[in-house]
Amino acid sequence: MTTRTLPKHFQLLPNEQLVEIVHPHWFAFYRTYAVWALIIAAGVVLFSCREVVASVFPSSHLDLPFSIINGLLSTNGSLQISYDLLSRSALDGLILVTAWWYVLILMGAFVALAKVNGGWMLVFLAIGSLSTAAGVLTGFPTWTPLFGAALCFAGMVMTDRYRRSHYFIITDLRLILYVDFFHLQERDLLLSRLSDLAIDQTLVGRLFDFGTLIPISLSGFGMGADMSMVGVGAQAGPLSVTGALGTSVGVPRARSPHVLFGVPDPHAVHAILEKLIYTNSEVKHLQTITDELKNMKFLTTNESK
Repeated sequence: MTTRTLPKHFQLLPNEQLVEIVHPHWFAFYRTYAVWALIIAAGVVLFSCREVVASVFPSSHLDLPFSIINGLLSTNGSLQISYDLLSRSALDGLILVTAWWYVLILMGAFVALAKVNGGWMLVFLAIGSLSTAAGVLTGFPTWTPLFGAALCFAGMVMTDRYRRSHYFIITDLRLILYVDFFHLQERDLLLSRLSDLAIDQTLVGRLFDFGTLIPISLSGFGMGADMSMVGVGAQAGPLSVTGALGTSVGVPRARSPHVLFGVPDPHAVHAILEKLIYTNSEVKHLQTITDELKNMKFLTTNESK
């Protein structure tokens, strides 16, 4: 997606010419959309099968919820509750809420490990807390998974808003990576300082024609590392020896605010940047100076004749 509208609070330098403004493709954050869709599907399935869940859910798994509830009630001097004091509908609601929490914790742990980002676990815990509070306050605890699904729809909207907050501004002098989402992030790269421009296009990106361009500067900005390590150990009596060997390989990698993440038609954008990088490179400037000197020498020779 391209546009010609500059973001607020951003100004070009004097005599700087705007070439292109690019936003991430609408499907660029498909992994995040997949997480929201997974939670929505789990909530809808759990709510649809609530009667089956209530009939097969082990009662021993309710010990923790009961201890939490009784702990909260004891702070207010209230009576303790037990299985016998709950109606069938209230018990079914407690079972469904407990099952919902189990599902969220398991999915949260899986997503956090898959994305190597512990913050996702906090997101799942927040969804569980807010959906449980909504179920209790409305008096419909069995609807808790649906409230969680509704929160994930809001998450999809916020993800799209985050996508739209990315501005990749290409001028004749600079590459500006600008993100304005709650807090402002801006990275300016002089085209004359870029040494390479890597393309990363997944299978999904090839199907939908989008990919990530990773600008690599002379200082190494835009490079990450893949590391592998092996450890060995031995013990003989009271003595033990351990050691580790590892190696790392530099690879183009960076966060979405620091790369041209998920841009549509990445090869066309790559061609534009390659041309501008060459135009701003020292080799081009030296070639221009050489050509001018040759012209001056040619003119001087003609005048002397």
